[in-house]
Amino acid sequence: MDNVPLHRKGRICLSDLGKFIKGRGITRADLVSSGIPCLRYGDIYTTYGVVTDELTSFVSEDNARRATPLHHGDIIFAASGETAGEIGRAVAWLGNSTAVAGGDTIILRGHGQDPTFLAHALNAEDAVRQKSRLGKGHSVVHIHEAELAKVSVFLPPISDQSKIGEILRTWDEAISKLEMLIERGKSLQLAVTDSLIFGHRRLSQFNKTDRYRSHRWFALPEEWNCLPIGKLAKEVTERNDNHLGKIEVLSCSKYEGFVRSREYFKNRSTVRILLDIKQSIVVTSVFPATTWRKGLSDFKTLST
Repeated sequence: MDNVPLHRKGRICLSDLGKFIKGRGITRADLVSSGIPCLRYGDIYTTYGVVTDELTSFVSEDNARRATPLHHGDIIFAASGETAGEIGRAVAWLGNSTAVAGGDTIILRGHGQDPTFLAHALNAEDAVRQKSRLGKGHSVVHIHEAELAKVSVFLPPISDQSKIGEILRTWDEAISKLEMLIERGKSLQLAVTDSLIFGHRRLSQFNKTDRYRSHRWFALPEEWNCLPIGKLAKEVTERNDNHLGKIEVLSCSKYEGFVRSREYFKNRSTVRILLDIKQSIVVTSVFPATTWRKGLSDFKTLST
């Protein structure tokens, strides 16, 4: 630490911390159900938090030899992204098993710092602003070793870094468990809702018969009415000109149902917006099949 040069009012540039190595190889077609664990750049955005000691994707030994090996403590950056704000997202590899990194990743190795602290520092707001200014491109944004080398961070003594990293790991684990509980609760809610509104499970005080009547796509309790939406509501086409800013605009998305248009389309490229608008024409099920099946399984477990 004493030999690390200081720049910009006590900041330390990544170029002075270690060396950058490019990830290589590994396409989606190379993935297998089991084999050598691998880290793909897209997984940095969708699968992992700031640190990880396990990888969920795998490649064969032959394909692993074409990829870049990972070492404990490596900081791996996503070198491609959809927006400048997310480019260069970093994850620290804390595993000790054999693992590899694929293309569109950049690895910082030999930094000599606490990897948990450094990964958090590189994902903090200050570092994100630096990376967003250094990234290049519009519909797809890229960042290279030369740009990442200019990113600077504050580094306290290693003992302080380790203590800070321990605290942040505790919070990361707590948040991860809470998110799992929330997702489980959402799937249970969908399953319970479906079971109740379609009469698969009945409240005893209202259960007059066990007989069901088949309709076009489902069956309902025999004494329940089933009316088309046209009998209950009317279609209204009205411009929002007179209520601009007062009435919230909703869009029907392909996978998320109704969403707030202003939030949903914010920070999306023109191409993505056009695709989303095209997809929003399709009216989707209220209950996505995979979520419903998972939730129903959990619901049955709780009910027994």
